[in-house]
Amino acid sequence: MTTKPTLYQQLFKETSSKSIDDHLVTEAKAKISEFVGDKPVHWYGLKFRPYDIGTVPKNQNVAIFLPSEQAQAYLHDKNTNNSLRHGAIGYLNELTPENIKSFELVDLAVNSEPTEEEIMTLIAFMADQVLVHHESLALSGVSDLTAEFHENPEEFAIKYLQQSADLLGQQNEESTLKKLHDFVDYVGKDEVSSYEVEQAIMQKISERDSNQSITSTTDTVQKVDFGI
Repeated sequence: MTTKPTLYQQLFKETSSKSIDDHLVTEAKAKISEFVGDKPVHWYGLKFRPYDIGTVPKNQNVAIFLPSEQAQAYLHDKNTNNSLRHGAIGYLNELTPENIKSFELVDLAVNSEPTEEEIMTLIAFMADQVLVHHESLALSGVSDLTAEFHENPEEFAIKYLQQSADLLGQQNEESTLKKLHDFVDYVGKDEVSSYEVEQAIMQKISERDSNQSITSTTDTVQKVDFGI
């Protein structure tokens, strides 16, 4: 049995060629619970070297080691750039930057700005949400929304993504929720232009109108075919 793709995977098209194995996730959760209960764990990816004596910091409060397959199933949303190639090591205490660097570990909790592809995907997603709020929005009304974004980009993003964020919180889709929060922060730094938002909204309006036109044409053909 495999898990249903998360909204994060659907949104960013990160469905793996290998489906996430529920059994591996269950094994990882059981192992973590056995070693540390419900205490928070700081995870580090073993991208460059396998887990062995001398490959991770000594004299640390080690929580748990997850081999590659378990780590990639349990921490699938953090497996960027092959970060979990040799598994993951968890500590109850955070490692120092010096330890992370000297042992070539990947801090899986580090906030990173969204990639260019993620930014474009999220701009399009935000434009979708604009049309959810303004179902009858016409091209003539886009300039007002563009001006609203220009005046306060972060407030605009929060306004149109808040409903999605609330839903993600209810569904415990933490990875996707984090991506939305990171995107809002990114927008707040004036890294997204009004032009990009304007073009995305106009594109969504065109797609909506095109779909409506196709639906209308299909209905007309059916009426003719059935003599209605």
